[in-house]
Amino acid sequence: MFMRFLKPAEITTLYLVFLYVLAVSLKASPEFLMHEAIRFSLIGLGFLAPTLGWLKLKKQHIQWDNILITFLILLILADPTANHILSFALGLGTFVIKEFVRIQRHPLFNPAAVSLSILYFFGLTTTWWGVSFSPRVTDFRISAAMLITLPLGLYIIKRYKKLPTLIATIGSFLIGSLALGQPLPLTILLEGTFAFFLLIMATEPKTTPVVDAEEWVYGILLGASLAAWFSFKLPLPYLLNLLILNALFGLYKFIQIKRATAPKPAPAVSAQTA
Repeated sequence: MFMRFLKPAEITTLYLVFLYVLAVSLKASPEFLMHEAIRFSLIGLGFLAPTLGWLKLKKQHIQWDNILITFLILLILADPTANHILSFALGLGTFVIKEFVRIQRHPLFNPAAVSLSILYFFGLTTTWWGVSFSPRVTDFRISAAMLITLPLGLYIIKRYKKLPTLIATIGSFLIGSLALGQPLPLTILLEGTFAFFLLIMATEPKTTPVVDAEEWVYGILLGASLAAWFSFKLPLPYLLNLLILNALFGLYKFIQIKRATAPKPAPAVSAQTA
C-alpha cells in the first residue's frame, strides 16, 4: 500500500540504497569500509558535483531520484577494489555522457553503461558486486539480492508499463540460447545479475522505447543478442548489448524526429489554377 504513493523512480532509489547498504554490510571489514568511503567520495566528486553544478548553471530543476539512481548503479556495479583514478573517471565520464549525449533532452545511451564499458578497456572491471552478492540459497545460485530485486523490479516494471520488454527479452533469450545449442540458461536467469539488468537498467524509460510495438522489437533483439553474447563468451554481455540497442533505437528516434520536423513540399500549382 505504501508504495502506491511513491513514484517508480522513488521506489527504485530506495531499493538501490537498501541494496547498496546490504552489500556493504556483508563486506564490512575495516579495510573495505575505508576503501569504499574513498571510492564513494571520488565517484560522487566526479559525478554528483559537476551534475549539480551544471544543472544550477542552466537553472534547471534537479531531479534527485534520477541523479541518485545513476550514482547508486555506479557504486553497485563497478569493482569496489578499483583504484581511485578509475573511480573518479567513472563518475566524471558518466556526467559527460548523461548531460551532453542527448536526443530531445533525453540521454541517448544509458550513462552508467557507457562509462563502465569504456573504462573496462582501461582496467575497471564491472563485477555487479552489489547485485549478485552471497549468500546463495539454492543450487541455481540464486543470490539474496534476487529475493529483493524480483518483487520490487516487477512492481516497477508494472508501474512503468514495461511488461512487453520483460516478456520479449526473456522469451527471446531462452529461445536464442536453445537455438544456439546451449542448455536452458536457468543459472543465468536466477543468479541475480540478469534480473537486476532487465528489471532496473534495460527497462528504464529515458533510453528505451515507450511504445508497445517498439518494446516488443526491443525485447526480442535484446534477448537474442544476449543469448549470442553468452554462447560465444564475449565480454560485457549486459552493458554492450544495452548500448547497441540504445544506439539502434536512438537512431530510429532521430530519423522519426527528422521526418516529423522536415518542411513539407509546397503543393504543385496546376496550369489551370495559374
